[in-house]
Amino acid sequence: MRHLLIASMILCAGPAAAQPLTAGTWTGTLTPARGAAVPVEAALEECVGGYTVELKVGGREIGEAQSVQWAAERLRFRFTEPRSRRPYTCALTRRADGTLGGNCAARRTRPAALTLNPPATGAFGCTG
Repeated sequence: MRHLLIASMILCAGPAAAQPLTAGTWTGTLTPARGAAVPVEAALEECVGGYTVELKVGGREIGEAQSVQWAAERLRFRFTEPRSRRPYTCALTRRADGTLGGNCAARRTRPAALTLNPPATGAFGCTG
């Protein structure tokens, strides 16, 4: 009976849930494959329906990211660059130091490296 209980606990245990991201403005850089790093701000909020991300790149408002997903310590989202109207997909992983790092790429382009540093102080909840 004891072995049956242990076996059922192992089978029912799912993967560990990702730790929540700190809400607030994350700052960092977007570095194209060819070019200089550009400052990035990502205003992140956790709402009832999931996370939202408002982007600012090089001081320009990009707007709200689409398809924002946070799972298994990975943040994924899409955004459309306003000038070129190119859709970009970003995939970032939480690093041991708490930063998020990864790439953003559009079709037929080389990926740009994106690094985001967590806010110094977080504000939890959704304002909108």
